[in-house]
Amino acid sequence: RRGLGPALRSITRAAPMRVQVLDRGLHRSHPQTELAVYYCCLEAIQNAIKHAGRDEMVTVRLTDAPQGGIAFSVTDGGPGFDVASERSGLGLQSMRDRVEALGGWLLVTSRIGRGTLVSGWVPNASSLPHFDRT
Repeated sequence: RRGLGPALRSITRAAPMRVQVLDRGLHRSHPQTELAVYYCCLEAIQNAIKHAGRDEMVTVRLTDAPQGGIAFSVTDGGPGFDVASERSGLGLQSMRDRVEALGGWLLVTSRIGRGTLVSGWVPNASSLPHFDRT
């Protein structure tokens, strides 16, 4: 109800590592847009908790995209991985499916010893065509 940033801060309070959510000036978007970004960020945070280690910090950035919708990124300073040789797991694939279903994109960038960056963009769902499922 209070928006994407507060929702992510609320869920990460109990995280075993520090999670910083930067959302200053972020405007409300269509609920489908916010929900897609929420679940992608949550999955990226969970991956960081699993792989980066408790001493690392995760930073989530949420901004209004110039083309509309929400741009987001989740970074950690963990051990990183070789994206080219890593098979895309179910979590990464579901993140990609979620944003692409709304016309957005997702990019995972990582290097061994340099941490991981998950970034993406989800357009405002209210501008997408409506399909009647009946």
